[in-house]
Amino acid sequence: MDNGDIANIENEVNRIILSAIRGSLKLMILRILSDKDFHGYELIKEIEKRTLGLWRPVPGSIYPALKALESKGFIKSYNIIEKGKTKKYYKITNKGMILLKMLDDKLHAIRSYIISSLPRSKEILRRYDINELQELLKRLSEWRNILDEVIKIIEVEIREREARSTIY
Repeated sequence: MDNGDIANIENEVNRIILSAIRGSLKLMILRILSDKDFHGYELIKEIEKRTLGLWRPVPGSIYPALKALESKGFIKSYNIIEKGKTKKYYKITNKGMILLKMLDDKLHAIRSYIISSLPRSKEILRRYDINELQELLKRLSEWRNILDEVIKIIEVEIREREARSTIY
């Protein structure tokens, strides 16, 4: 394999990752708009909030996703004048709600399949060599550490809010 092959592989990796991010961005937009209407900047802030600050999409990704969803009829835009400025708001359509429900059903089926496969995991793990198992353990440990940090942040936030509510 030469440098050209490596570059092509790296480009393909970037394309696949970008596609996955865009796909999850559209799902996140639909989920948020199923709660209430938002304008673009509010959507960016809401995604950041719902992902605990782990993800903050840039306007260069949010607006093309909104345009794509709107062109397919999953969301609809309308303008509101606020403080003398026109803001473009987005709302989910009935078609978008059906799409969101279908996506949720598929994701639930995938989760259920994964959970039902857990009892067979020991049998599946026997197919891997020691190096593959060590790499898998390393990746899972990294995810566990990330989740532990998120849990700590949430616990602190809950304690702080509880303390504030008892003061008032």
